[in-house]
Amino acid sequence: MKKIFFIISMIFFIGFASAADIAYIVDNGADNNVLNAIREANMSVDVIDVDNIARANISDYKMILVGNDNFGSRADKIP
Repeated sequence: MKKIFFIISMIFFIGFASAADIAYIVDNGADNNVLNAIREANMSVDVIDVDNIARANISDYKMILVGNDNFGSRADKIP
């Protein structure tokens, strides 16, 4: 429940967003509760696996959300 409240709060802080404004970086798959909260706020999200972050142009996003994963030695891949 706290995670959903945090996500919704962050969405309101960044203002109105257009399509694909949120990059959600994950290691072990996306949390459906987070995805649903974002979509209920009429925003779209691109889920990006940490192994594919080098191919993603994250400067195109208004918000970058990093999942609650243990990225271990791959944490340095996250910009």
